[in-house]
Amino acid sequence: MVTLGFLTSIRSITLTVTLTLFGLVLLFFMFSLIYQLFKALIVGVRARNKRKALHGLIGFMLGESELNQIADQCSNRNSLIDGCATLISSIRGQKQERMKKAVSAMGLESVLHRWLRYTFPYRRMRACYLLGLMKSKSSTEELLKTLADTNHAVVSAAIMALGEIRDNQTVPKLVNYFTGSSFAHAWLIAAILPIFGAAIYEQIRPPLLSAELSRERKVLLLKVIANLRIGESFRDLRSIYESNSDLDIRVNALKAIGSINDLSAVKLVFDALTDGAWEIRAVACNTVGDMSLKGAAYRLIPLLKDSHYYVRRNAARALLGLGQLGIMTLVSYLEIDDVYARDAIVQTLEEFAVVDRALEDLECIDPERRKQSQQILRAIVKKGYTRYLRNYSDSHPLVRKLLREYANG
Repeated sequence: MVTLGFLTSIRSITLTVTLTLFGLVLLFFMFSLIYQLFKALIVGVRARNKRKALHGLIGFMLGESELNQIADQCSNRNSLIDGCATLISSIRGQKQERMKKAVSAMGLESVLHRWLRYTFPYRRMRACYLLGLMKSKSSTEELLKTLADTNHAVVSAAIMALGEIRDNQTVPKLVNYFTGSSFAHAWLIAAILPIFGAAIYEQIRPPLLSAELSRERKVLLLKVIANLRIGESFRDLRSIYESNSDLDIRVNALKAIGSINDLSAVKLVFDALTDGAWEIRAVACNTVGDMSLKGAAYRLIPLLKDSHYYVRRNAARALLGLGQLGIMTLVSYLEIDDVYARDAIVQTLEEFAVVDRALEDLECIDPERRKQSQQILRAIVKKGYTRYLRNYSDSHPLVRKLLREYANG
């Protein structure tokens, strides 16, 4: 009897638990279904409102309707903001300017300013993006306040928006924020500073020369100057290059000096070719090549025999960047007694397809280019660099002739 009662109790409990679980699962399913239907309804309403707003805005953009008609058709400001963002990002010229003015006229800009103070970071980030897209200078103060946001992603969005707006009045505050922000934000500010033009040097000069600025941030500012090619910065750059012991700072200062490309800069870059640090010599070679200094060939030739691989490679590439003169100089040194220098020359000639381009220029209608290509090929064959050329002996009569002359001594 005891056993039968116990089993009955177990069966009753099992049945109760099963029914309870089934009821909970069914309830969960019903709530999920209701939630999905409600969500689909909301999405559908939003899509319909956005289509309505977009239709009205397109009519306004084309001059077929007025703003008050848009307000009558669609009172949902979120939909109007989405529609304006879609159009502004898709069009250019007068129609885009017309849409930007419409944003202010409808009071949507003030809505975006309120979004900047919303609890959810996503909304604040979207507000930054839209304000940057609309490039409204009246929003710069609100965006500058957002730099104090606790969310790093929102701050990044605000910095990018300020870069899109391009209001030079914001540069001092951006530079001030640059000196104390996280390195990621400092890097982002350095990326947008060139957008404001060379006039920013007055603002970036004090932190650049400050002993308190960290090495990493100083390097970022040097990259900004190199990007902008600011001539008035030469004296400061020379001082940094000559007085600083940090190799990374010296390298970037030299790059910035090379971007200026005036007589004083050229002299300093030439002197850097003989610097004791191989990193400086390597950068100086690149800089000479970027400057396209025709008279620099004889200064680069000794560096083909440098003890460091990157200096030899960069010297060969710099010579190649000097055009016909540099190519002929490289070819003339194919028989150099230094095996490492010869390898650097051959590698550069092959990497930049000098032979292939010369062969293509044989068919060029420009007689000067044909003449130059023939000179290059003759010089290459004369130096015994014939193995690669044999592949073209059947298709290029001149190559066949040159190889025959070389074989006959």
